[in-house]
Amino acid sequence: MVQVGNEVHNGILWPEGKIKGDSAESFSVLLRCASAAVRAADPNIKIMVHIAKGGDSKHSTKFFDKIISRDVVFDIIGQSYYPEWHGTLEDLETNLNDLATRYDKPIVVVEYKEHKKEVNEIVKNLPNGAGLGTFIWEATSPRWGNLFDRDGAANENIEIYPEFYQSYNK
Repeated sequence: MVQVGNEVHNGILWPEGKIKGDSAESFSVLLRCASAAVRAADPNIKIMVHIAKGGDSKHSTKFFDKIISRDVVFDIIGQSYYPEWHGTLEDLETNLNDLATRYDKPIVVVEYKEHKKEVNEIVKNLPNGAGLGTFIWEATSPRWGNLFDRDGAANENIEIYPEFYQSYNK
């Protein structure tokens, strides 16, 4: 999988690729070129577009409608979810369920740090098996991921993941 950009909801390579209101043509051209480069390297590589709007259904839909209408090729929807910026767990669930149904593409929560079990439950239970999984942000950092101690040994926070690993692989 190749992620073309990180949290690209405002665009990439400013000022040329900045999204300004409904104007996203230059941005979409850049994403189309990035996708074409990935496909040229290997047509079997999955392409992810990742935005930071985990609990924001209105803006997520507006963004993906915008790029799809401009022929951006991608296979997977990526979302970041940090409650202080992206809303409640209920907001996340509503948004991801809507995206899974509306676009019929797999979904990954690409960045998160809090509510580890709940975020994974939401992703695992998306309609039509659309949830591919999650990536914790900075898993080795006590502040962000908090899955390992200072010596690199896994701590109790990692104990939920084997169960989710099994359920995602069914």
